[in-house]
Amino acid sequence: MERKEPWLTTDAIIHLKRVMEESKNLKILEFGSGSSTVWFANNYECELVSIEHDANWHKMVCENIRDNKNITLILKPSGVIGRSDLLEHSYAPTCETFEDNYFDIVLIDGRSRVDCFKYSERVLKEGGLMILDNSERIEYSYIMEIYKDKTQYNYPQIGADKYNFNYPGWATTIWVK
Repeated sequence: MERKEPWLTTDAIIHLKRVMEESKNLKILEFGSGSSTVWFANNYECELVSIEHDANWHKMVCENIRDNKNITLILKPSGVIGRSDLLEHSYAPTCETFEDNYFDIVLIDGRSRVDCFKYSERVLKEGGLMILDNSERIEYSYIMEIYKDKTQYNYPQIGADKYNFNYPGWATTIWVK
């Protein structure tokens, strides 16, 4: 993988780095494996559960992670092609295997994001961080409405990131539960 950091907006990455450096042994749930999975696994002492729907992408992520017994990569084919928030195709129910208030951070950057939010809200600790990439998209307005009264950090990308990536309106939002 060429990208060495999470595929989030620049200021959201800065926020997340600060949290990771100030805290130890965080428990992280991630929907949508990728550069963030590799970044967490190879740079921080944490327990990471990462759920991915695409078998080829899952394999590539696995190949980029050093041996780490605290990392669990779960492949759950969703049957979804493209973006979708259809519950019947969601991999979000994977959360049902975890206790309430188990995770310190939930990062949603995969398929069925509204479903992932609905299922993962229960497993996120009070004071934990809920992170949604592409939060500017209208299909995620449900999440924005539910968390409107939470402490919120909205990080729009201004110009291209250091990997020369950008698209108009791209934002990552971090809430404190």
